[in-house]
Amino acid sequence: MKYDYILREWADKENLKKIYGLENMPKGAAGFWRRLKRVREEVFSVADLSKMVVDRKAESVVVHGWKLGYLCRMLAGQYHVFSVSVDGFGWKEYCFDRRLSMLCHLRAYTEDAVLAVLDDDDRRLEKIKQKLKKYLTKARPKLILTTSFRPAHIFDIILYEAARECSIPVVLLEHGFLANPLIYEYGWRKHTILAPKWFDFYWFWNENNRKIYTEIQKTEEERSFVLGYPLKPFEQYSGERNMSVLFVGDGFVFEDEIDYSKYYKMINEIYMICRRVGIPFKFKAHSPGKEAEYIKKYLLPEIEQTNDFYGELRKNYIIMGVRTSALVEAGAIGNYVIQIVFDREYIKHFVWGHTWLIDDYDSELEPLILEIMQGAVQPKKMLLNEFYQPDDLLEQFNEGLKQIEQYYPNIT
Repeated sequence: MKYDYILREWADKENLKKIYGLENMPKGAAGFWRRLKRVREEVFSVADLSKMVVDRKAESVVVHGWKLGYLCRMLAGQYHVFSVSVDGFGWKEYCFDRRLSMLCHLRAYTEDAVLAVLDDDDRRLEKIKQKLKKYLTKARPKLILTTSFRPAHIFDIILYEAARECSIPVVLLEHGFLANPLIYEYGWRKHTILAPKWFDFYWFWNENNRKIYTEIQKTEEERSFVLGYPLKPFEQYSGERNMSVLFVGDGFVFEDEIDYSKYYKMINEIYMICRRVGIPFKFKAHSPGKEAEYIKKYLLPEIEQTNDFYGELRKNYIIMGVRTSALVEAGAIGNYVIQIVFDREYIKHFVWGHTWLIDDYDSELEPLILEIMQGAVQPKKMLLNEFYQPDDLLEQFNEGLKQIEQYYPNIT
């Protein structure tokens, strides 16, 4: 089978079902109605409606990934933006905004692709790719800009292959300030070494991460570009904040449960330190649904949890974490930022100048928190090479596109 390396290197069939929530696929009449529902979803996908309601005179781009809603709205000022999966858009916006619509119905296509791999059916996978090539041919995008790079995302691989066969460049924009896990090997992340073969260009949020990529030869300098921070601009927060702690979880995918237990044990112990000095503590999981099993099993039940990241970012003056981009976002608005070393090898590329780096939280954390509470230290300033936000994000995007057009002179 063409994509059988996914099963060899990432997960067997049962684990793949679990990853995508397909353990109990309905059969018989229930299965028929499920298939009918998915057909209906595809028929009413805005991919087809968009041909009637959007400005087809505008040049187009395809955007796929997370944290890109603000960027899409900026791009829609000039381009027709076809979204594959971008958070924060409703159906009304997709249908009636003249320059924003869907390329395809991601959920239905993703499920089809996974089921085809589970059935060892290359024919169905090829059929999905031919549909995507049809959509891409109609959309005629100048590029596909994506933040999704994991080989286990089967649909993404098919999308990138379809783009390549249509001579459409695929640009990987880093998902966060972390330069993505492509830059090192740690546990399961060894498999992401496969990823570069699908991308033609790499775009970054700051010069520091671009330098890391080029130094380890993941990409050439001429095929890399600093787009800058693609989210809604941050301003220094001047409102009232609580002298309290928000611990922001990281998107870890550990090799085994032992590492999960160690990670949540660390959070529990940090919570106990905070309780001892009398400072409130909250925990924000990275992906609450995916981590629920381990949170329930290992996190102390008395620890207060929240899902409101951006709201809590402004309410809590002290932000803690290991290597999440939330630590940079916290520094951008003027918070105290404390970075905990969970694993020195794992964190070595992700140490920022505006954070207090704590190697031994048993001995180092309490004195620092007391200093902050007493006003003996002030929040550290962001370093320019670690946080770059262009004055005009659309203009910066166009500069990157000029670089791509040197390699793809015929993109329309």
